[in-house]
Amino acid sequence: MQRTPSARELAHRILVRVEVSNGYSNLLLRALPPEMERRERALCTELVLGTLRWRGRLDHALAQCSRRPLQEVDPALLTTLRMGAYQLLYLDRVPDSAAVNESVRLARRSAGRGAAGFVNAVLRALLRQEIRWPGDDADPVERLAVQTSHPPWLVQRWLDRLGPQQAEQALLAHNQPAPLVLRVNRRRTDPAALRTRLQAEGVQTEPGVWSDDALQVSKGNPLGGDAFREGLFYVQDEASILVADLVGAQPGERIADLCAAPGGKATQLAAVVQTRGLLVACDLHPKRLGLVRDNAHRLGLDRMRLVVHDAGQPAIRPGSLDRALLDAPCSGTGVLRRHPEIRWRNELDDVRRLASLQARLLDAAAPTVRPGGRLVYSVCSLEPEEGLEVVQRFLQRRPDYHIDEPGDVPEALVDRSGGLPHLLTHPQRHGLDGFFAAVLQRDPD
Repeated sequence: MQRTPSARELAHRILVRVEVSNGYSNLLLRALPPEMERRERALCTELVLGTLRWRGRLDHALAQCSRRPLQEVDPALLTTLRMGAYQLLYLDRVPDSAAVNESVRLARRSAGRGAAGFVNAVLRALLRQEIRWPGDDADPVERLAVQTSHPPWLVQRWLDRLGPQQAEQALLAHNQPAPLVLRVNRRRTDPAALRTRLQAEGVQTEPGVWSDDALQVSKGNPLGGDAFREGLFYVQDEASILVADLVGAQPGERIADLCAAPGGKATQLAAVVQTRGLLVACDLHPKRLGLVRDNAHRLGLDRMRLVVHDAGQPAIRPGSLDRALLDAPCSGTGVLRRHPEIRWRNELDDVRRLASLQARLLDAAAPTVRPGGRLVYSVCSLEPEEGLEVVQRFLQRRPDYHIDEPGDVPEALVDRSGGLPHLLTHPQRHGLDGFFAAVLQRDPD
């Protein structure tokens, strides 16, 4: 009979896939065995997200306890060290002996006796040694990078743009666990009925703060119950819900979500368009478009048209859409609390490269919207190069477009920098994922 992997073994596998294969922690955690015991699932999730979130701080400590430079350690073995260090430094409920012994056992199974001895020596040194942390007199970038576990390039940018106090608040906010928010599928239920249904399944929720379609989970796991299987809700942050609201979809319209995967905003729009209109969901990657298909099927939205399409290339007939949403690929600096691995993947050059891509995608999207129609541009990034600056340059190139008021969202979330009103949400200010979104209206003929 095959042995069932422990929570630590599963967490290690996920972290190695994130590190070596550029996997995404949220998708890998969602694929955990459904029969996994609740406490084991919770421990696995904590180990994965905590180790990713605090990787920079963990490495700072481990580097002082290892005779071997960390960059020379095999990635799988380094993952074992980070997981062990996270338990020692952050999980008070895990005894130190268990954290060390389980890490040694994990190293022995995956890499042999020599690796186990190395892990044992480093983690026991971590228990003994007084770790030197950057003090108040240290370079501000180094201090905040270690203290908040973010890459120095990002710390420097936010210090320059926000100032010391706001930058530190933003960095700390991205280390807080993101709330689990559900968007009610109004094609099948309403918020009050869904709350009652979830309560019967042992899940407690509270109404959303910013959207009437949102419920925030305060206790329990809604993803294993019948309400999920019956398509009564979709997991989606309130900021993402508000971005789709900006499209202003109406029944009977022709609308496209040009970068649709995994399908949150697309299914939200499809529920409004209903059977009299058309929602086209596009994505470059067939596998990711499969996620849209699966989510749409679960939510009862099977009439959505799915198209494998490079949003930078012409494919949709010019002027054929009433509205379009371009939720463009971006650096993801607004969702670091939800996807902590992103902070360790991106560099400053990626922000510049993505800004160029976003401009190309926006230029390709503009002709598809009819005169008098609406194009919403959004990114889950807090970097001006990917948000406001992309829109400013677009308006210079396309005089037939103008920016419109984002009137479908609370005024408290509207920013008017540069004289251009737009949605701008921040984790530290609003408790939301960080999003930029602008409503671009095409002038009538």
